[in-house]
Amino acid sequence: LKDAKAVVIETTDQPCTKFNLIDELSRVKEMYDNGNALFFANMGHLDVPVMTADWEVTRAQLFSHFHMEAEQEYVDAFREVLNTGVLGRLLDVLQGKNYTVSASGINGDSKSLSGDAELGRFPDVIHWTGLDEFYPKPSLQPLIKRP
Repeated sequence: LKDAKAVVIETTDQPCTKFNLIDELSRVKEMYDNGNALFFANMGHLDVPVMTADWEVTRAQLFSHFHMEAEQEYVDAFREVLNTGVLGRLLDVLQGKNYTVSASGINGDSKSLSGDAELGRFPDVIHWTGLDEFYPKPSLQPLIKRP
């Protein structure tokens, strides 16, 4: 971003110490500074630092929307934990600390929700139209209280 249009967020507790936002997101900077907003790492994918002149050195498919979508679900550029996604690994860590966790996918199993298969936790899948009605029989309809 050009400096005139950039809102800069500075931090010291992670690898990147500066983030630039477009000026229309200045409220997000205020929220971040006050501890009321955060940023997730999976907004782009690079496996090595590149510049305009040498972008070919990366094995990532930088100009493929399909590949970028897949990479943002994995957030594992070096495939250190195969067949797992960023949210699934997060749930693995929480489960390892004795939290009760679960995941739900809409209309299919999302790669981002996949964790360690040995933990036996698999995402529940909900159809995009929603859940089935609990009492589908007409004879039970009078017993159902509706708002």
